[in-house]
Amino acid sequence: MKSDYQLARFNNEYQDQLLERQFLQLQPTDQQIEFSKNLYKFYYEYQTAEKELIELKHR
Repeated sequence: MKSDYQLARFNNEYQDQLLERQFLQLQPTDQQIEFSKNLYKFYYEYQTAEKELIELKHR
């Protein structure tokens, strides 16, 4: 279970890097960059909490 989680996390981080590169190629404004950082932060926290909940349920 833990290795599945680590593999999924690695894949998500890779996808995030690809999306970030594509986003920066569009030459966003400072406001758009700040908004996307906040959105990413909240989504990452949500995903982390969801994965932790799943792990707790399987104990």
